[in-house]
Amino acid sequence: MNFLDVGPLELILAFVIFLIVFGPQKIPEIGAKLGKLVRQAQKASRDFMSSLEDEKKDGG
Repeated sequence: MNFLDVGPLELILAFVIFLIVFGPQKIPEIGAKLGKLVRQAQKASRDFMSSLEDEKKDGG
């Protein structure tokens, strides 16, 4: 598995470093914040696409 040219060993190493830097107590909090950020970005993208479709329907 090569995700963005990063193999499994690199992913494990990155996770271990992340765990050492932030500690196990902070990881759920960081995950929740990242999830919220992703949801907000998806909503903004949907809103933008919707406004483009509306403009397209109205003729520009």
